[in-house]
Amino acid sequence: MKKRLLSFSMALTLGAGLTLPSLAAEPAQLAYASTQMVLVDGEAVEFQAYALRDENGFNTNYVKLRDVAHVLNGTPAQFAVGWKSETGWVSVTTGTAYTPDGSELSTPFEGDRPYTPVAGTTLVDQQAAHLDAFFLFDDQGGGYTYYKLRDLGTALGFRVDWTEETGVTIQTGKEAAGPDEETAPLTEETVLAAINALRESYPEGMSWTNDNSHHSPALHLTGYGCEGFALICSDAAFGDLPVAATHSDFDAIRVGDLLRINHDTHTVIVLEKRADSVIVAEGNYNRSIHWDRELSRKNLEDGDFTVRSRWEQ
Repeated sequence: MKKRLLSFSMALTLGAGLTLPSLAAEPAQLAYASTQMVLVDGEAVEFQAYALRDENGFNTNYVKLRDVAHVLNGTPAQFAVGWKSETGWVSVTTGTAYTPDGSELSTPFEGDRPYTPVAGTTLVDQQAAHLDAFFLFDDQGGGYTYYKLRDLGTALGFRVDWTEETGVTIQTGKEAAGPDEETAPLTEETVLAAINALRESYPEGMSWTNDNSHHSPALHLTGYGCEGFALICSDAAFGDLPVAATHSDFDAIRVGDLLRINHDTHTVIVLEKRADSVIVAEGNYNRSIHWDRELSRKNLEDGDFTVRSRWEQ
């Protein structure tokens, strides 16, 4: 892939005259124009994304789907983009070459824009994936759909990471699927590092409710609220590994395990296992993302907890 500096306002152009997916009742506040350099398989790409700001002032960047498809075309993570006119749903087919429509890498507006949340569904390989998305409209009424970059990576099979040294990176090769047994042994340290890398994209206090969801291709499961955030963390750590065991043995809990607690009403993911407690990350805790809560063994056992583990047994 040639080195290139791209104006990357990534989204799906719907085009004039198409029926848009069902939208939220009222337009929301502003989406803020945002530029970020990203390394795509080691090559520098400038993303001109749009960010939403929550009530705590945290920004979350969203990107345009067709631009992502254009940039990743010809890589192991290439995907085609379609449109289901009868339902108003975006459809994505992984592993298929992308066909440009002329809208790629250009946006017919600039600056901050009012946005409208998307209430429809995205189909990924014909499976419903309730990805967080919103519309921006140009002055002629054409719609552009924006998604979270990390959510797209998880759903479509490319890896999105962040470090202080490199910033945001996208990997589309073999390593994108997750830890590899020969080149990157799966350890509790690597699992914890993968989950902790999400703290920047999902900071403490970020709004997260049952309106937020995540589809796990590896587990063939869409989770909402707390389950959705736990699946995001789990997929980041374990890639395409399936659930290998379910149990209710406190002593067998490991870092990265998914815990269903409080009489089957809440899901958390384990960051640390202690002698008589665990440290967890969770979504939809007081309607937000929360890191590093300690749960005692007694609390778990009183709540009839269950464990889903993706560690090979």
